Amino acid sequence: MIDRRRSVVAAMCIGMAFALPVSAQSLADVARQEVARRESAKPAAKAFTNADLKIDPLSTPAAVSEGSAAEPGGYMSISAGRYVTAAEIIVNSAANHVTGEKALQEPDWRQQADTLRGQLMKAQREVAAIAETANDESRSAGERAVAARLLAQRQGLVEDVERRWLKMEEQAEKNRIPRAWLDPRPTLSTKTPE
Repeated sequence: MIDRRRSVVAAMCIGMAFALPVSAQSLADVARQEVARRESAKPAAKAFTNADLKIDPLSTPAAVSEGSAAEPGGYMSISAGRYVTAAEIIVNSAANHVTGEKALQEPDWRQQADTLRGQLMKAQREVAAIAETANDESRSAGERAVAARLLAQRQGLVEDVERRWLKMEEQAEKNRIPRAWLDPRPTLSTKTPE
């Protein structure tokens, strides 16, 4: 029985050895087929390079007027009404793109801005009223002294709320939050943005 199995396995191996060269392709056949395929293939489409692109007419030295900030290789921006660089397009796109995650944050940013704006406006009104009392010559010296101390306290509160507003603006810019979520911007006495 074992001899019979061995003879069957040997016959199969011999049969496979003879069958492989008949069905396998030679390397020369594969090479001929590839050459024929390349000859019958369509020619590749034209590849464009920077040399094929037109130069921005507004950024050439002759077209740039004094004081103009046009840069070579710009793109016409319909929203800006001028040529802009690729870097400007990327920055503006990223800044104005509100993702789904950011959209969920919008009510929180608006609420924070409204709260700070309200606190600041209230404190500024109080400072103005107290300053009138402190500067009113018809008031007694004691009243004016009390008003002056209270004025210093309220001015400190105004400065604190303004610092918190500026910090919120800085965080919003870092997180690319649209300015419209914080508007209208209150009048600040300590610092104005660049």
